[in-house]
Amino acid sequence: MPEHALLGMHYGRLFGLVRTWAIKNKAEFFPQNNLPFWVEAFGSFLRFNNPYGPTYEILSDDFTFALDHLSEFNHGKKAEKDLAGTLARHLFTYYLWGVYPLKGDDSLLEIFYQKSSADPELWGSLFDHVGRSLKNSAPNLNEAFKKRIIDYFNWRIEVGEPTELKEFTFWLEAKSLDPDWLLDAYSQILKISHSGDVGISIELEALNGMLENHTEKVLKCFALLTGALETNGSIYVQSEHAKPILKAGLASTNPDTKGYAEEARENLLKAGRFEYLHLEEE
Repeated sequence: MPEHALLGMHYGRLFGLVRTWAIKNKAEFFPQNNLPFWVEAFGSFLRFNNPYGPTYEILSDDFTFALDHLSEFNHGKKAEKDLAGTLARHLFTYYLWGVYPLKGDDSLLEIFYQKSSADPELWGSLFDHVGRSLKNSAPNLNEAFKKRIIDYFNWRIEVGEPTELKEFTFWLEAKSLDPDWLLDAYSQILKISHSGDVGISIELEALNGMLENHTEKVLKCFALLTGALETNGSIYVQSEHAKPILKAGLASTNPDTKGYAEEARENLLKAGRFEYLHLEEE
């Protein structure tokens, strides 16, 4: 088994070195007739190799086999759950590259979601990974990629699983996506779920960064965010992030923007945050 783990780890390099031989002997590396050995080998391949189109063409049946045996990757132990998450990230990348569609019988990504429906935390892990990847992507992201990412988001919003959607935090820092779209997306998220204390400071910083040019939508999101205070007392809204948003909203001549600001302040006051009571006088 350790030898198969090493073989799986180095399969990508051997594929690049002697492609014909690696293809011919693929079943020796990943023996589907011996599930424990296959899990070690393919799991090692996933951990130590980045997605690569030519190897996917050769190993596509192993990716399908992995989905058919996802429980072997995801039965409660941290190492196995991490491996299931790694598989999901590979599958998302191939979707992003257009190897298969978002949904349908040919979509390994949709099959992954179907097979892991009992574990929304695994969905959340992938949703968070997409956000972190967007945060680190260049502003001039390929337009086809943007479309697939937006299609993916719309699909996940339609499903509406709160445990998954609360991992939206890092999406807000994506310079490659239109701020108007991000704020609209965030407002949809906030009607279903929110990150709680874990991501709130990051989200508020992102809102402040978009405040000048997108005041109304920022205030709408802030009103929705503070509306969760009544049901979730663990959310702490930092005043250094909240006050600039509220001041901009209360000073606005746009009645909708000002209305959102007043709603947000009322939510904060109901939560006992009386430092916002006389904000206009500061």
